[in-house]
Amino acid sequence: MRVDSIFNLNNYIINNNNDDEIPMADDKNNSIFSSGNGKANGEIDVDFSQGNIGDCALLSSVYALSLTEDGAKAIKDSIKINKNKNGSITSYDVHFSGVDETYNVTQKELKEAKEYKSLDERIYSRGDDDMTVIELALEKCFKKSKNKVLRDLVDNYTTLNTEDKLNGVNPAAVSYLFMGKTVDTVIKHDDNLKKRFVPCSTYSIKDVNGKDICFEEGSEYRARGIKGDNIYINQPGDSTDIVIPVQSFLSGIYIPDIKEANDKSIELLNEFEKNSDDSMLVFATMGTEKIKNTDGKEIELFGPHAYCVSNVKDGIVTLINPHDTSKEIKIPQKNILSLEKYYFYGLEFDKEEVNQ
Repeated sequence: MRVDSIFNLNNYIINNNNDDEIPMADDKNNSIFSSGNGKANGEIDVDFSQGNIGDCALLSSVYALSLTEDGAKAIKDSIKINKNKNGSITSYDVHFSGVDETYNVTQKELKEAKEYKSLDERIYSRGDDDMTVIELALEKCFKKSKNKVLRDLVDNYTTLNTEDKLNGVNPAAVSYLFMGKTVDTVIKHDDNLKKRFVPCSTYSIKDVNGKDICFEEGSEYRARGIKGDNIYINQPGDSTDIVIPVQSFLSGIYIPDIKEANDKSIELLNEFEKNSDDSMLVFATMGTEKIKNTDGKEIELFGPHAYCVSNVKDGIVTLINPHDTSKEIKIPQKNILSLEKYYFYGLEFDKEEVNQ
């Protein structure tokens, strides 16, 4: 699969601000809140709960990384804890190796992020200070970074609005910042060929006349429609059609149809089952889905929402909801694949890095 282009379609259906309207657990009855002792130590080692901002994909991606040896090391190496001469923590320097940039989060900023009068006012995650520090640092990075690949991911593949820089973040942005690599993305949806896309690298595909057509990195294109065996593409403001055989387009950019999406998802799941120590995997719904778990009980997967895949074994997929990472959701793989719409985001750490 083309690591540099699979996620390039901007058909991120999670395009509203209702990602996190799920009722949160009461502070007094939830150990995540009542303990509140997950002091920053460079490790995601305390259960946490997502706040009201729509950064489920960001949290799930960081958590998925933390479950792997390389990812946990990357996270630990990224956080430097600064103390004064009395030994009190004053701030945190968070270095994102993928873009070679460091962002400072003060202890005051962390304290303010953790303070709220009610659950409705809680914006950032709570439970593990490292996760909250990472959220705050990522927010600054997404606003300030000039890195070309990251800017493309942030500006074109999230559901950001001008004020909220964490809402709907693509897992590719997280993996790129910590690991210097993007993710393989599978999108199961029947409208995949009608969306715009922005290549993150320049590549060529032959048109119907055998002419090499160059798709430029950072340029926006639109799949206008399909007629017969060909797909018609143009750029905004230019009515000239680029006509390319559909199969060439699919093999070059990879926009899955439903069957291909399931096949590619199975590949990612199988790879993760074999190499979970060296890969991360995130699953996302496009809307609330009813699905049967391993006990045969029908449950709801809220959506649009992203979940960390913590384990795949013997046809069973274990999901972790960032709303409460202390709980596991076990679902038969076949039930997940039977959903009409979903996303999978996967990364193996030995894959070729994306050039900055």
